[in-house]
Amino acid sequence: MSQVKAWLAEVPWDLVIFQNASLCEQKNALHKPTSDGYEATKTLWESTHQQPMTLMEALEVCRRCHRMAPFCFYNGNT
Repeated sequence: MSQVKAWLAEVPWDLVIFQNASLCEQKNALHKPTSDGYEATKTLWESTHQQPMTLMEALEVCRRCHRMAPFCFYNGNT
C-alpha cells in the first residue's frame, strides 16, 4: 500500500467530534473532551488530515490521535 492520497481528507474535526458523541450516546457514556489531549489532538488532526500520505502514514496519524485521548471515552472507536 504505497499509494499516496489524502486518505483522511473527507473527515474534518467536526465529524470526529460527531462520531465520538454518537458512540457515547449509544452507550450512555459521557461525551466530553479531555483537558490533556483534546487541543493537541485537534491541532494534529487539522494540520495533517488533508495531506496526501501513504495508508501507513494515515494509520499512524490515527494511532497518534487515539493515544492522545482527546475524549473521555471511545477514542479508539472514534
